[in-house]
Amino acid sequence: MKNKIKELEYIADEAELAMLALSSMLLMDCKGVAVLQKKMHEISQKAHQLIAQETCQGKKAVFNAELNTEEYQSV
Repeated sequence: MKNKIKELEYIADEAELAMLALSSMLLMDCKGVAVLQKKMHEISQKAHQLIAQETCQGKKAVFNAELNTEEYQSV
């Protein structure tokens, strides 16, 4: 799971870096730059959503494991 989170963080970082590069004044006159910026933003947002989802699933797994351990110890 840690590798998946690292990969998602890498994707988010690269998308944000691409958005920054696309904001260059040299590219403002090029057609399609705004669309590319929007797509990169969407990719970054989706990666952050997936990171949050993975983190939440990891926390749930730890909580369930702790809960099962507590139930086992109380028996």
